[in-house]
Amino acid sequence: MLIGATKTDGTNTLKRPFVPEKFKFGNSASKRTRNTQFDRVVPSNEIVKSKGNKRHSIRGSVSAMRTTNPIRSVVDKLDLTQANPEFPVISLSLGDPTVHFKTHPIVTHALTEAVESYSANGYPPMIGLHKARNAVAEYHTRMGKNVTFEADDVIMTNGCSQAIQLSLSALADAGIHNVLIPNPGFSLYKSICTNLGVEAREYELDESNGWELDLESIQKSIDDNTVAIILTSPSNPTGAVHSIRSVTKLLEICEQNGIVLIADEIYYGHVFQSIEWKSVAEINSQLEHSAAVLCLGGLSKRFLVPGWCLGWILIHDPTNMLGEVRIALEKVSSLMVGPSGPTQDALPRILKEVPESWHLELISQLEQNAMFCYEQVKKNPVLSAIKPQGSMFMLIRIEFERLLDISDSVAFANGLFQEKSVVVLPGECFGSTYHFRISYTAPIHTLQEAFNRIHHFCLDHSRKY
Repeated sequence: MLIGATKTDGTNTLKRPFVPEKFKFGNSASKRTRNTQFDRVVPSNEIVKSKGNKRHSIRGSVSAMRTTNPIRSVVDKLDLTQANPEFPVISLSLGDPTVHFKTHPIVTHALTEAVESYSANGYPPMIGLHKARNAVAEYHTRMGKNVTFEADDVIMTNGCSQAIQLSLSALADAGIHNVLIPNPGFSLYKSICTNLGVEAREYELDESNGWELDLESIQKSIDDNTVAIILTSPSNPTGAVHSIRSVTKLLEICEQNGIVLIADEIYYGHVFQSIEWKSVAEINSQLEHSAAVLCLGGLSKRFLVPGWCLGWILIHDPTNMLGEVRIALEKVSSLMVGPSGPTQDALPRILKEVPESWHLELISQLEQNAMFCYEQVKKNPVLSAIKPQGSMFMLIRIEFERLLDISDSVAFANGLFQEKSVVVLPGECFGSTYHFRISYTAPIHTLQEAFNRIHHFCLDHSRKY
């Protein structure tokens, strides 16, 4: 968990924070894992005696024991007693908009109506109710330009997280294939690859160029065993929106190499004013030689109901390269018999009746919050950031050479929580030692208080020039 350091008496110096093994991930952590007892295959009926205990211990599976979700390892085990009691806790950690925003009434009415109808209480088809799949296809056809989807192009999932898992399960074989993931990027990509026994290769996002895709890094990472590239735009954690030009070139790379592009578009449409954005499917449909694309989406961010866990996979395959992958997606979907029936039953009304003006108002408020945070960062000589273009996040760089006793983002996040009761996520959760991530869904007055505390924390630990 995030907590572990304590203040020494009478000073602001932080002891080196305790960082649990589950939080230490990356290449060095992978090497440690490969050297552990979990590396060998253990028969399921093997029983091992615990030292100094007459009881017995049964081993967990190799795939389970190597699995971790860095974000949840921090947030779910946060010890609030370690916060400074002089300040109420302010959390800027999770991208959960429901703490400060409410969904549109049509959304909740649609679900209530579905539950009270008793029409969707049975087992749904493994790939989802036809009415839900058709609603998703019509919605994305209506929202895009020159792109058409049918119900057969849609797989319903338990949230966008399962959409990621099903996509990778359908494409990659353990110990053989590799998948390219963004760095910095959403930690679940690597977590799922690790669980599946698939190599996750990081490609770089160029901070000096507004977190744009580093196409050279991508091309260098591809080999004959690369089966997919994951793209996140709008991005978690950077808040960047990749240019249409860069996405076009990435699609061309995928087409030339026979690689599937997995477009994580859970922040579909969460793009700020004056920023040009198109869905990957829309860009792909305009190319002379289209790539094979899986577009992932869901209700959670756009409709502010992450707890409903309803997502989908949209198959965009103009040149019919994904025939076997369609079958594979259906097969892995059968491991869990579809997401909630009532939620799927409510989906057609939600996608059809919630006005676009409501979405635009939400995005406008998020943009105001983002710009406020960006201006606050600019006032702090220890911090810097790229101006966000969408999603709900900002990745903030820490200039460690300006600090006396803090040398990585875990120590920074620990100290900020213990001294000022502000929760942020260390950049290590996303592949960077030099940053921390904030979500700016809180009201402006809360963000102001949070940044006041962050500013004073930085001053307390700054070198005196």
